[in-house]
Amino acid sequence: MEQRKSSTPRRATLAKRATRVRLLHRNSTGLMAVYEQDGAETGAMPRTLVFESDTIRTRTTNYPENWQSLSDAELSRLRKRTLE
Repeated sequence: MEQRKSSTPRRATLAKRATRVRLLHRNSTGLMAVYEQDGAETGAMPRTLVFESDTIRTRTTNYPENWQSLSDAELSRLRKRTLE
């Protein structure tokens, strides 16, 4: 398998042990990973839902259990609510 070296430096992600991951593509932010983060990992007890792209990192503890079944538009609205 061919491996390509990227000229872009890799940046650290917030995830150490992501349990569920979903990828979104939005015109405004590009490719965005959405994943749950275990609260024990961050020192906080509740689980958090993290929205992460090359330029944006936001998280919320207020999200529905069925977040994976939400549409891309619904997840985008949920992310925007974290910015308010």
